Formats: sequence, C-alpha cells, structure tokens
Amino acid sequence: MANYYCVMCSSEFDPSDATFEQLLVNDTFFCRRCWTDIMTSEYDSDYVLQLS
Repeated sequence: MANYYCVMCSSEFDPSDATFEQLLVNDTFFCRRCWTDIMTSEYDSDYVLQLS
C-alpha cells in the first residue's frame, strides 16, 4: 500500500477509510477527519486559508 499524507494535517492515512463523498470525487489529498472538518465548517466570504 502506498503512503498517503493529508495535505492539511500531515498525518498518514489509509485511503480506503474515505467518506462516500471523497470516493465520488476521487480525493486522496485529505484524511477523513480533515475532509469532514472542511465539509462541515462554515466560513464567511472574507475567509483566507492559512497553511503554515
């Protein structure tokens, strides 16, 4: 199995643990936890993502 690392939290994850929505869009960039956080969060229009 190839190693997958989340681009948001940098943790290693198993892509077979993806949500149904991740499978629909063939996402292999985010772990399930980060994907769920992104999809369930509400942001105002001035939100700027800071990845450091």
